[in-house]
Amino acid sequence: TNANVFQVLGASYFYAKKFPEACKAYEQAVKIKPDYAGAWSNMGAAYHSQANYLDAKRCYLKSFEFSKDVRDAYNNYANVAQCLGDRKEALRYYQKALEVDPAYIEPKYSLAEMALQVGDFKKGWIDYELRKIKRESDVRHFNHPTWTGQKLTTEKLLVFSEQGIGDVVMFGTILPDLLQDCPNIVLEVDHRMVDLFARSFPQIEVMPRSMRFIEGMTVKIPGVDLQISIADLAQHYRQSFTDFPQNAYLQADPNKRALWKQRFAELGSGLKVGISWRGGKDVDVGTRRSAKLEIWKDLFEIPGINFINLQYGDCREDIAWVKNNTSSTLHDWPECDPKLDLETFAAQIQELDLVLSIDNATVHFAGGLGAKTIVMLSALPDWRWGLDQANSYWYPGLKLIRQQEQFQWKPVFDRVYDELIHLTSQKQLEAEKLTSPPAIKPEFKSTPQKHKCAIIAVTPESLNKYTDENMQLLKQTLSTKQSHFAEFIPLRVMVPNHIPNMARGYNFGCHQANEFGCEWTLFLPPRSRIVPNLFDVITPYLNNYDAIWGEIYTYNQDVSDAIRLADQMPATADQQTFFAADPARALGHMFLIRSKVGLKIDWKESFGSASDYEGFARLWKNHRCIKLDQPLSADYAPNGLLQHPNWSQSASLVIQSMQQHCAKAS
Repeated sequence: TNANVFQVLGASYFYAKKFPEACKAYEQAVKIKPDYAGAWSNMGAAYHSQANYLDAKRCYLKSFEFSKDVRDAYNNYANVAQCLGDRKEALRYYQKALEVDPAYIEPKYSLAEMALQVGDFKKGWIDYELRKIKRESDVRHFNHPTWTGQKLTTEKLLVFSEQGIGDVVMFGTILPDLLQDCPNIVLEVDHRMVDLFARSFPQIEVMPRSMRFIEGMTVKIPGVDLQISIADLAQHYRQSFTDFPQNAYLQADPNKRALWKQRFAELGSGLKVGISWRGGKDVDVGTRRSAKLEIWKDLFEIPGINFINLQYGDCREDIAWVKNNTSSTLHDWPECDPKLDLETFAAQIQELDLVLSIDNATVHFAGGLGAKTIVMLSALPDWRWGLDQANSYWYPGLKLIRQQEQFQWKPVFDRVYDELIHLTSQKQLEAEKLTSPPAIKPEFKSTPQKHKCAIIAVTPESLNKYTDENMQLLKQTLSTKQSHFAEFIPLRVMVPNHIPNMARGYNFGCHQANEFGCEWTLFLPPRSRIVPNLFDVITPYLNNYDAIWGEIYTYNQDVSDAIRLADQMPATADQQTFFAADPARALGHMFLIRSKVGLKIDWKESFGSASDYEGFARLWKNHRCIKLDQPLSADYAPNGLLQHPNWSQSASLVIQSMQQHCAKAS
């Protein structure tokens, strides 16, 4: 019939991977014959292959209306249910498929992976064996007896590879355990990995993987007594979560590492972050896993990061997109192509500060090499990543950040953004650590034991260049002035432009200062310019106060034109004077605070634009605060306004709500 013609045409398109054309052909088939169960089922498979799960589900349900014994439709529907996050429905339909055909391999194997995903390793590894007889299996057949877990002394054991290079690295984590029982091993891996594994396991004989065998062909390697697939090692050594490794095991070429260390150093002092954004062998898996670079755009705008391309394949258009649409460069070296040279790839990874990738072979190499890595997972991750773990049990250095809804990457990238802000701050701390010159004679004769001071620049992204200028000015000041402090630790805290207040930066800064043992924290706004005698001004007050502000000076365009703000709150240490003052004319933007006191304040972002002043009010109410009669900085004040009117209104409400408490306390 004509319906059969379109059914055959759809199948031809499907096996040619022309899935949209296949769907159109199947649509014609069911239009002619609405009860054509096979065409409905095949159309569901074609939609599934394009990651169009809802249409796939619709088609499978239609096929059930016209046939109750279509085993493939049940299995395929279960696959779609998994993709839609319905594990219960998936389990039910895998079982229905097995009721139709108890020997059906596909649902048995899927159930094995579902067991492995929830940590039921004893059950899962049993039917994981079925991968060897699935249609897409690449397991070769060597003609040696299979090793069954017994200890060996002189016998030689062949461990042969299968699946992809990432799978080999993952199952390779079991090799240290195997060596305890079988000291005489021949390991067969992809030719690109031979040197990497030989260096990492000098006691193992490593050979390049043979070509695919002809069907029905078996091979016997001289001198080998027993054999096992590298993936089958898991059933012997990974029966519970406690069996998984705690250490990395791969070692990159030290000479190549030295080369990449030098290359990365030439990029500057910023964080070196390798990225990979595509993965998956087919359209379905690739669509779920991959995250287009447009989604990464906010990450590319974070200052202090050098992004390195780790993506395999042709990336010229992607690299050009980053150059043309962001303020970053995606650094790339043509000779580093993991499809050709995994030795260079491994060395590159091991010299990075961070690897940031979706699920592909890159994360397995990073995990095996012990590189700090963040993996961004789809809502339907592969079985090896579990369901809800924050860290990988295969690789201790991998942090997992998961989608909560399929294809919804924004919350994932928001979390990654925060991680990168934190790491760039730590990196800058290492790069810009400042120490006061010890050779200068102290100007103050009776000073207590010197302490460390954290210099915290709370910087919205758009004002980063002003912070750079301030840091340079601070370095110049410290190079010519002796201060009360023994050491200064500069730290930049980036806050997104859309954050309406500095509360987040103050909280994070105080935590960082305490983490690094700094008794004091100086908050340095990006457009405030410190005075040259800053440390002369504040030193006499350090023993007796917990927070210090200076007299307010403001400027509009040029800091050289800074003037004293009229009608500002006078110099005082009296809390009643503070609470009676106009908030917009009370305190300048820059202040110094004891780090432990700052931790106690816990600035509340929920107070909106005046969250900073709400914290200041609690400081003045509960701690020893002072405003000096000398400036610490000149604050940027466009149009003569120190604060936005909305801020002033919010701050006034905060003050009003606390004045009664102060009156009672006095």
